[in-house]
Amino acid sequence: MKSLLDVPENQRDRMSQAAAELFVNATMAEMMGQAGEPFDGACAAKLGAIGQIMWQRLQWADAKITVAVGIFLAWLAEGNPGNAVMWAYTMTRLYQKLGRTITTADLAGAFPMGFPTEAGRLAIWDGQKGDGPFGNLLDLRETWQPEPTEATHA
Repeated sequence: MKSLLDVPENQRDRMSQAAAELFVNATMAEMMGQAGEPFDGACAAKLGAIGQIMWQRLQWADAKITVAVGIFLAWLAEGNPGNAVMWAYTMTRLYQKLGRTITTADLAGAFPMGFPTEAGRLAIWDGQKGDGPFGNLLDLRETWQPEPTEATHA
């Protein structure tokens, strides 16, 4: 299943001034050891429902991100639970690919041409719609497991 990593470049925008400032601050805090620790349930709770949604889904896959990444992605989610789930899934796929805790440097490397536009996010969201009792495949734990071609990392 596709993640936000699969959004084409023509459906990505450069960061707004506010996003750039938050990203730089998050990166600096991470580098100074203030936000480089793993994103956990306590941090998620401080971010409210969006943080808790991301934390729950990251736990399903045992994926790890830093506090700085968690804060930035919660901001990018714009209060939208679906966006939070898609960002958590995207970080899960990146974690499964890299095999290490995802940092702001990894996030920047994964999105060098900017972050997905609303149209790009909606295309990915619509692509994960399923049939049956669950309308969203991202609501199923098995969706979060490594794809057959991916190696599992501890």
